[in-house]
Amino acid sequence: MKRFIFYVVLCSFFVCISCVNSQISEANDFEMELREFKYSLHEDIHNLDFYELQKLIGNGFKDHSVNRKIKVFYTNHGEHIKAYQRMYLEKYKDTKLDLSLIKENEEINSYLEERPLSVTDYLLKIDNTSMDQDEIKDGMIILKLVYIIPFHRAQTVIMQIISSYSAADDLAAYNIKGLIAWPLIRTRELRNEYWEIVIDDYDWVYFFEFDLKEDVLFIKKVYTR
Repeated sequence: MKRFIFYVVLCSFFVCISCVNSQISEANDFEMELREFKYSLHEDIHNLDFYELQKLIGNGFKDHSVNRKIKVFYTNHGEHIKAYQRMYLEKYKDTKLDLSLIKENEEINSYLEERPLSVTDYLLKIDNTSMDQDEIKDGMIILKLVYIIPFHRAQTVIMQIISSYSAADDLAAYNIKGLIAWPLIRTRELRNEYWEIVIDDYDWVYFFEFDLKEDVLFIKKVYTR
């Protein structure tokens, strides 16, 4: 009987390992497909200059082939995208962070409490009345695919915060430091498919929450050392 139980447990272990390896393999396959798809977008934008690209992003790629292609890809690969994002979230679950000396940045956090926007909302500046709801929705899909890895999406807001609260020299110094020294990232699943992401950038520490089901990232708190 004991031998039978041991055999069942052993089989279950290898089944779990096989499932994990299968999920990693699928995520890696999707990464290659994603890379090939994003490379194909060069054909749609390679003739655009800086001002045309700026205008294109500003109106959510309205009436442009990039808009249509990204919407189709995003819609057709929903489960693959979630598996790909989950792979990155799982990767940083065991990171050790020393947060004992951090202090809450009350100015930034009071602003965040008054305006609880998601990161894509923040990037799109949806209070801009020139964008209707369909344009906002399209713009969000584009940004979600451009910044498909949650940490990359978080980094865009981090740069906005740093640039808003730092002098030009300090911002330049921050960028140079970022080339030399990297941040630490810690993740943990707060509840089913809802994750906390902590990005420790040494001088600054950022707390985000990521809804994997809805593919929405929220910035919650900012601390300094």
